[in-house]
Amino acid sequence: MFAFIYVLCVFFSWSRFPVRCRPASDDDTDVISGSGQSTITFDKWRLNDHYTERMAKDDFGYVTKFDGEDRAIIATDQPIENRNDGDDDAAKEDDGDDGRSASIRNYYLRVELPADKVGPADSGVNFKFDLKPQPGYEMSYKIRFENDFDWVSGGMLPGLCNGDCDVMEHNTDGDGSTITTMWDRDGKLLVNLKQPGQSSEFGATTTTDYTFARNRWTDLKIRWVIWPVVDDDRGDFDNDDTGRRTEMLQGTIMIWADDDLVYERRKIPIIGNLKTIDKCHFSAFYDNRDQSDKPEVANYIGFDNVFIKKFEPSA
Repeated sequence: MFAFIYVLCVFFSWSRFPVRCRPASDDDTDVISGSGQSTITFDKWRLNDHYTERMAKDDFGYVTKFDGEDRAIIATDQPIENRNDGDDDAAKEDDGDDGRSASIRNYYLRVELPADKVGPADSGVNFKFDLKPQPGYEMSYKIRFENDFDWVSGGMLPGLCNGDCDVMEHNTDGDGSTITTMWDRDGKLLVNLKQPGQSSEFGATTTTDYTFARNRWTDLKIRWVIWPVVDDDRGDFDNDDTGRRTEMLQGTIMIWADDDLVYERRKIPIIGNLKTIDKCHFSAFYDNRDQSDKPEVANYIGFDNVFIKKFEPSA
């Protein structure tokens, strides 16, 4: 069968038909449950439309707990004369100077964080969507903090999770873990890890050396991998007295900003029995733990080119 497919590939490569052939294999990029795509560009929607839960389900598959239908729209930076705002799809072409692809249609998701509002119910957007369970995933996206963005006391950004996970207050008695990217009051990139059994419902947060720049697109990539611990590599697991695991698991978290590795942590003890990652959370809102610190005016964050692929674990 493979030989027959190979012959067809050779034949079509000599012909004028625009056919792309590859050996039969599992599709590594078809990872979003209920959706046939793993790259979301927002180009297929109409300009200035509010981004609804229905649209999110069309893009991301099985979506739950959607907050913020009235706080996100489809936007563009393109001059009017270069736009194609009709209903037809427009393929993206070569990358432009701003790091985003240049095309006759280049839309992005513009999220509003209203004045005097914090938390996912009143600020920005927040929803989760399912992934096919895998021991490792990479998630990347483009982000831009627009105009004179007010960092306030910080906020939440997209990440990966499994089981009964939540981007805000974590059920320390439940099951499931969450990796969340964040920003702080100075615009620095933070990494938050929530796991069962932690002393704080807000998890453990690490500040990186990376600082977001306003009015510039930044590429963020998150890699999270889980695998069983081998007998000769127990490390810090000897200090874990929760007694909640039937098998010891460890994880690696790595985060890149504009292709620079800004966070790396290996051999993280994974609490609980969940061996796979099965969800993404798409979050963009002000942290509501400090109710005294709220934005005085509306602020905006742009997102584009959300890409997800599975990543095989390795030691």
